[in-house]
Amino acid sequence: MTGSMRGWPRFVIVVALALFAWTHHHALGMSGFADDLGLLVDLSQRAQHGTLLADVFAHISQPLWPGSTMWRPLPYASFALDAQLWGADAGLWRVTNLALHIACAGVTGLICCDVTQRVRAGAVGFAVFLLIPWSPEVVIWLAGRFDGWATLGVLLALWAALRSDGFDRWCALSLVSGACAYASKESALMLPVWIAVIALQASHRETASDVSLKAVLHQTLKKRGILLVTHLLVAATYLFWRATLFPASSLNVYAAGPQLNPTQLAGQFWAHLKFPLGLASLAPVAAWIVAISFVSLVAIVTVAGRGKQKSFVVAGAFFIATVVTAIAIYIPAAPGEGDGYRLYYLATVGIALTVAGAATSSSRATLAAIVVLLGAMAFWQQRVTDEWLRASREMQSTEVAFRSAAIAMPSQDYGLVLLSDHLGHVPFARNAQGALPTLAGLPMPTVDVLSRLVVFTPPQIDEWHRLAQEGVVRKITARSDSPPNPTQYFCFDPRTQKLQTLGFWSTGMLEDWRRKWRESVDAMCPPTTALGG
Repeated sequence: MTGSMRGWPRFVIVVALALFAWTHHHALGMSGFADDLGLLVDLSQRAQHGTLLADVFAHISQPLWPGSTMWRPLPYASFALDAQLWGADAGLWRVTNLALHIACAGVTGLICCDVTQRVRAGAVGFAVFLLIPWSPEVVIWLAGRFDGWATLGVLLALWAALRSDGFDRWCALSLVSGACAYASKESALMLPVWIAVIALQASHRETASDVSLKAVLHQTLKKRGILLVTHLLVAATYLFWRATLFPASSLNVYAAGPQLNPTQLAGQFWAHLKFPLGLASLAPVAAWIVAISFVSLVAIVTVAGRGKQKSFVVAGAFFIATVVTAIAIYIPAAPGEGDGYRLYYLATVGIALTVAGAATSSSRATLAAIVVLLGAMAFWQQRVTDEWLRASREMQSTEVAFRSAAIAMPSQDYGLVLLSDHLGHVPFARNAQGALPTLAGLPMPTVDVLSRLVVFTPPQIDEWHRLAQEGVVRKITARSDSPPNPTQYFCFDPRTQKLQTLGFWSTGMLEDWRRKWRESVDAMCPPTTALGG
């Protein structure tokens, strides 16, 4: 049995990489989405004008966007490097996202291997992270890179902590990696707690299986006390820096304050714990297989596993619970049929550690269950990436339609175009008002599409009721002959892949404005996200 298993870790790694290549084989040909479009336009233009480096340095001491509560200079610098290398080519920018995900999977595998002392467990941890179904929002969406960098920093900090023995080079690597995680996204703040758990795991690994918890704690403080204290100091420095940047809202993320009511928080925790259900509709059979396989593996370890094997499940469950709790503090409910699955990316570490713990068993039944789990995950992941591919094709069709409509637009007119905020779980035209028309005009520099058309999305219906009365066109275009406000309305019809003319109506009362848009869109572009109101 042992001899036949020697090549198993290599087999798992090679097959996992092949499956990942299959699920993401369209990635480099996809467009950007939502916030991506602004980054592509703004940073590529800065690269052309020679102001990119100054912008990167400015973000070291500034929020990510004016008025935001986000400080993320490391991912922003990586965006800038992509802009310098590749211009506005979204596909080539995505190479960085792909590399980050594979690196995160690799370090997860190293952590699982070091914790369990089993190479096959490391291979399984790598495969689970690589093939997790909700990773495409981090890998394919350029803006998901914030989570990629933060997760890689956290993982490197954990892996180095496992190898640290006092204040040595591994401790230094752990601290530097932690600092990089904080400079990437606010989710890294759970790192000190995770470091404490991984330090306990390392001490448990180094002691006899029948040793008491008190002895494990003593070993942890003796050997890794300096690691724990210095990580707390780095976290405190980060919090101080946030308090300096955002004095009135240093603990707010996404501009939302924390929810600290225990009853309400418990309900929100339960709602977020069920987050995979929102993606299950894309591959229901595969989702059921993943759920049953995962629960079965946990049950086998819980009932029949050894003490150290059970500790891997406990540590994995703790990692999952801390991520879900942190999200529940700020966000009332899981994304469901919308986007937001990048928020759970860090929880994949706990899932990988749990499954890797089960892989320490040499039982053929357990290993067969793991193979089934990985196959179902890959199929599910492929269905999720397919949704992004469909959205990319619609985005590319939209850009072509914008160019055609801009050329045909009479000089005295200006068009206001309604596009979907999101398509299924994919963010689509959100925050792309000026960027999408600009990108649409890049291949034809003689046509300034933004001087003819501008985008808005359904959540902005009330805002544009106001803007369409305030001379908004002359604020966003340099055209000397432009009308003060939009004079034509459009929506994008994916059936014909064209912008459909809706005519024009006066702004009037807000309720009339909403109703007229809703009726016109339902008649001309029914697949477009429905307007509320």
